[in-house]
Amino acid sequence: MMIRRTAGAVLFAALAFSAGAGTVKIAQFKEVISPEVGAKICGYDADQVSVKKCDDLFAIGLEIDDGKERLLIVAMDILGLDGETVRDLRGKCAKKAGVPESAVFFSCTHNHSGPESVRRFNMPQYINREYLDYLETQLLTGVGSLASAERTECRVMFNSSFPDENYNRRYVTSDNCASFVPLRREYKSLCKGTTDQELGLLLFYDVKRVAGRDGPAFVIGNYAAHALSSHSAGLGGIRISADFPGFFRDYIKSETGADAMFIQGSCGDACPYGDEEGMDAARRTGVNLARAAIDAIVDAGRNPVRFTLKEPRIGHSLRTITWPLRSDLRGRIQPEYDASDDMPLEIHCISIGDVAFAGMPGELLMEPGLEIKWNS
Repeated sequence: MMIRRTAGAVLFAALAFSAGAGTVKIAQFKEVISPEVGAKICGYDADQVSVKKCDDLFAIGLEIDDGKERLLIVAMDILGLDGETVRDLRGKCAKKAGVPESAVFFSCTHNHSGPESVRRFNMPQYINREYLDYLETQLLTGVGSLASAERTECRVMFNSSFPDENYNRRYVTSDNCASFVPLRREYKSLCKGTTDQELGLLLFYDVKRVAGRDGPAFVIGNYAAHALSSHSAGLGGIRISADFPGFFRDYIKSETGADAMFIQGSCGDACPYGDEEGMDAARRTGVNLARAAIDAIVDAGRNPVRFTLKEPRIGHSLRTITWPLRSDLRGRIQPEYDASDDMPLEIHCISIGDVAFAGMPGELLMEPGLEIKWNS
């Protein structure tokens, strides 16, 4: 998720702008990471074999250099990665980029129409090792290309929009019992639970261009919603697609010229409207989020004093904590955790100025995600 410490932030930006805001240099890569048609789809039933590719999946990387430190953010159009895979790939990417491991931040869009990139807690045998080898090759190719990539000096802006594009997929009755709405879709219209509808946007503006007229060079968008709009019954469940994050990026690119990245939020109980309804629903969600992003981009470009970060300095922290394993999951998930009451969890945070990204494993619910934001 993306967080901004709000207390006094606008005031600080206003006071600093006349003296000139700080800048960073950015470089980017975009590598195709689509599996071959015929690969199994991850995220729903086992043994769902893909028969068609609607659009490509991508790994998109952004290197940010504040003059003292460099940071690498990589977003991938896949469901997720196991902890050991994250550690292996992060270490190799860090070595390739010449940065500490804590400066390499991975995010998966939680795409349900991609390959078996992660083990399921009750079916650990379902994972595509050949695909993970391919993913490693593509990631290292992309990271390696940054060495000779053109750098763009940018000012950094932050703005938020609040599009109504998600709902809480749990319906809680008066006796405090919850129904999982994907299994009881007749309850969908009753779902009025807690939601996080903030679309956080980090905007990078080329210093050689006029922000209000020319728009940003790169956009990072953060929103909480399962990427499963396109995964409809029947054919929809066996098509390869980047789902709504792909349409979000494409619309921003087509209308502003800026490349874009989608960072998934605390989506454990967040579904997009039109979930599991097919490609038109995925397109609608992605375009609606992109239109909300463009509104915020217009506002930021015309009000740079309000939205420009005073000092876009880089920070990064990577820590491991232990947390009790839920009793009903003991013996049912990855073997290395079966004999233990505690599970090691990595908490990964990076920051650009007073904007932070908090990365946690699994599917964090919207409620604790909001608590993290409120307490920041």
